[in-house]
Amino acid sequence: MALAKLGKIDYRFIYAFMTIITFIPLIYPIGIPTTVGDNVKNYVNKIETYPAGSVALTSFSGYITMLPDVEPIYVATYKLLFARGFKVLILLTDVDAPIVITQVLNKAGVDWSKEGIDFVIFPYMSMDEAAHVVFTDNIRSYFINDWKLRSLDNATNLPLMQEIYDYTDFDLVVGSTGHVSRYNVWCGIDIVAWGTGTGLLPFVGPFYDPINGPIYGYVGGASQGGELEIATGYLGDGIKTNDAKNLGIITLCIIIIIGNLSMLGEKEGGKE
Repeated sequence: MALAKLGKIDYRFIYAFMTIITFIPLIYPIGIPTTVGDNVKNYVNKIETYPAGSVALTSFSGYITMLPDVEPIYVATYKLLFARGFKVLILLTDVDAPIVITQVLNKAGVDWSKEGIDFVIFPYMSMDEAAHVVFTDNIRSYFINDWKLRSLDNATNLPLMQEIYDYTDFDLVVGSTGHVSRYNVWCGIDIVAWGTGTGLLPFVGPFYDPINGPIYGYVGGASQGGELEIATGYLGDGIKTNDAKNLGIITLCIIIIIGNLSMLGEKEGGKE
């Protein structure tokens, strides 16, 4: 009979309990152990193979509605790139990107006084295949200014660009599967891929090879964003999301077990 009483718990109490349980880690991360996938480890390992001063082109397609899924990836990646001493070029490929990139770089702790020296942000432009062809062959034939309308030839404000003119000056591309043909097949540049879970993961498989490339590692979606934070040591919103998800799953499993025990209790009570 005691088991049967478990099934009498008001469902509204269960919903409230689940809400509280999943909300707590968003404020106070618990750090539930999470396995880091090989694809995420290879993503980090590839970036760490380059010496300080290497040039990374990052294709930033961040838009506001996708931030919960991908912001932890962006933040942890930029933290890693700057910590490794990369010179970073940032392509803004979505209309929201000029706003979102500011938020992401602030969370990454970027030193804005180093803009033009350690990193350059290009203006938003729709980067289709034809645009990438023009850009890689001659950056200045596609962009003449940075996003603050400063000339790329201005050695005072943008000294970094005085050393960068075309794809031969890139060492690594951080982008998506759509960049494979241009940047790797044609230009021979190594690629690591980032993106949303739905926008990247279904398409990355044919190109992923941690030894021969063209994509040497990838991170897609909020869960893998949490894994990236663990792999890099730069903990943030990703680990909070993973904690909330994992704790919610654990709690749900417990509720299912209680429900089954209650059903068994009712059957035993009926026999009596």
